[in-house]
Amino acid sequence: MEVDLGFVEPCHPWQVQSKYFPSKVGSVPAWLNLKDLPHPSELQCGVCRSPCIFLCQIYAPVEDCETCFHRILFVFLCRNPSCCAPEHHGKNFVIFRNQLPRVNDFYAPKPPVEQEQDADCPSASDHVPLCWICGCLGRNSCSSCKIAQYCSREHQRMDWKKKHKSECKDEAWKQDCKQNEKCHIGDKGGILFPQYQLVIEAEEQAQNDVKVEKSEEELLKEFQSLSDTLGASRIDEKELLAMACKGEEDRVFQQFSETIKREPEQVIRYSRTSSPLWVSDKKRPSESDIPPCHCGAPRKFEFQILPQMLIHLRVDERDSESIDWGTIAFFTCSQDCHQDSCPPYHKEYAWLQQFTGYSKIN
Repeated sequence: MEVDLGFVEPCHPWQVQSKYFPSKVGSVPAWLNLKDLPHPSELQCGVCRSPCIFLCQIYAPVEDCETCFHRILFVFLCRNPSCCAPEHHGKNFVIFRNQLPRVNDFYAPKPPVEQEQDADCPSASDHVPLCWICGCLGRNSCSSCKIAQYCSREHQRMDWKKKHKSECKDEAWKQDCKQNEKCHIGDKGGILFPQYQLVIEAEEQAQNDVKVEKSEEELLKEFQSLSDTLGASRIDEKELLAMACKGEEDRVFQQFSETIKREPEQVIRYSRTSSPLWVSDKKRPSESDIPPCHCGAPRKFEFQILPQMLIHLRVDERDSESIDWGTIAFFTCSQDCHQDSCPPYHKEYAWLQQFTGYSKIN
């Protein structure tokens, strides 16, 4: 089975603009369809109803589908750690699929030349107002200056406390905003994740793996190594060791551990022809657990986010408690449906599995 791996790399902001169809992590989304963005109500956390923020996007075109010449999957997440608790069933994640044909209203048919100094940089802000905090659709404006735009009252209050209270009545600031509107999107607030480029590479398949029964001491050392890879504060050593001493569960977790060790820096695993790499045998979904697309077609696994990504998000640097996961497997429409009656940004489905326990994302 062919699997592509995603690795994070530092990048300059110009490298992850929409016109380059980037795969990226953090900061604000590089929208594909620049006009028909998801409504803020679609981006609310299913637990606390606060607005979710951008986590990552993956450029995943489909060669044999005319309407999927450009295709991007967008993932959003609530920053509230309590919303990531297992009892909330993972409703703090939102995923969208968006696709465009080669000839469309936003981009030229030929690939653009990547260059830093480029005046032709189409943005969603050319078509719709964007929230100055998160870069999502922002139809609410400041009642005083009528310039600053927000997706929600939460982000408006946040911006007021951070900066906007002092700048709102500044005439020089207003003039600067009119001349440099895009520069004010997503550059403040303190809630966005660090921005990286996602570099995708094919996974090298292991050859002639030998299955060897391991002692408890060997397993413990192996788990400690994995714990160091994923972030030591995230995994209870006793829980991992217990998982490795239960027959079939041992095999599932050992497969996860051995696979990750080959490329310990991977944060994404992408494959439309294989199955997720689970962290536990507990509560893996059956076909009946994954709901069909709104078009009626079944959904199939497409990619998963690994716990290594949490290290790059730096959530532990600011939070005494933080978001956490074992892995998040995303399932998308097997037919890549595109219907005029449906919104351009289609919601898809994901399954969140913890190292101990699981939860479903709707």
